[in-house]
Amino acid sequence: MEAYFKPSKEMLSLINPHMKKGEKCKVSNLIELNGKLYREVIIYKRSLTAFRDEPKGYLYIDLDNKIVLSKNVQRELAKLAYFYETFYSSEKGSGILAAFQNEDSLEGDKAVFNEAAKGFDYLHSQEVTNALRIKHVINIIPELREKSNIEINKLSKSASEALENNTPFNQEVLDSLYPVYERILELNFEKIKLIASVQDCCDEVKDAAEKIKKKFKVRFDQKIVVPLVRAADQVSYFRRIIRTYKSVLNFSNSQYLRFLEDINKQKVEQRFNMIIE
Repeated sequence: MEAYFKPSKEMLSLINPHMKKGEKCKVSNLIELNGKLYREVIIYKRSLTAFRDEPKGYLYIDLDNKIVLSKNVQRELAKLAYFYETFYSSEKGSGILAAFQNEDSLEGDKAVFNEAAKGFDYLHSQEVTNALRIKHVINIIPELREKSNIEINKLSKSASEALENNTPFNQEVLDSLYPVYERILELNFEKIKLIASVQDCCDEVKDAAEKIKKKFKVRFDQKIVVPLVRAADQVSYFRRIIRTYKSVLNFSNSQYLRFLEDINKQKVEQRFNMIIE
C-alpha cells in the first residue's frame, strides 16, 4: 500500500475550493491523535525546476470528511504528518526511504569507487602522496552505505507493515521508529566527517588529476584516463559535501542530532503555517 492516495470524489468536493488552477492533491493514510483518526491532504504543484511535487498547502480532515479548524489540533497533526511523510514517503526530497539503495545500486557504486581507487593509485605513483588518503576514504564509504541501508530497510519494513495493516500513524509509532531514524542520521554524519577528514588535500589531488590526464602520454590511454576522471569526480563530490555541511563539521554526534531536531521543529512549524484556512 502506498503512503498517499488520490482523494475520493467526496473528499475532492471538499478539497477543490481550497485549490488553485494547476494544483493537485494527495491524501495520507490514517493519522491518530488523542484517539481520533485524521488524514493529511497535501496540495501541490509540479515544480518545473525540481521536477517533483512542490507543496503549496495542507489540510487535515477527519473520518467524517470535515476539515479540522482547531489550531491546537492542526499543530499536533502537522508534527505527526511531517514524520509520517519522513518515514513513509519514498519520494525524493521528502522521505528518508528515497535514500535506500538496492543491491544493484550498491554494486554500481562499488565499481565506480574501484575505478576511482585505480586513479588514486596512479596519482600516488606520480608522487601525489595525499591521493592515498582519499583512496582510504572511498574504501570505507561503501561499508557505511551498507550499514545505513540496513537501518533504512528496517524503517521501510516497519512502514510497509503499518500501511498494509492500516495501522494509524500516531505518537507511539513515531516513538518506535525514531531511534532507527536517528541511527540513519548518525551513519550519514559519520560519512560526512570521514569525507571532511581529507578536506585539506582535496584541491591538491583534484588539480593533480586534471593536470596529469591532459599530458600527451596519458590522454589517449583509457586505462589511465578513465580512473583519473573517476578520481577527480569523487574529489568534486567530496568538496560539495564539505561545502554543504561546513557549519556542522565540528559538531559531536549529539550536537548534530540536536541541530537536526531543531531543523525538524522548524519544518513542522513551516507545515503548520502552510495550513490553508
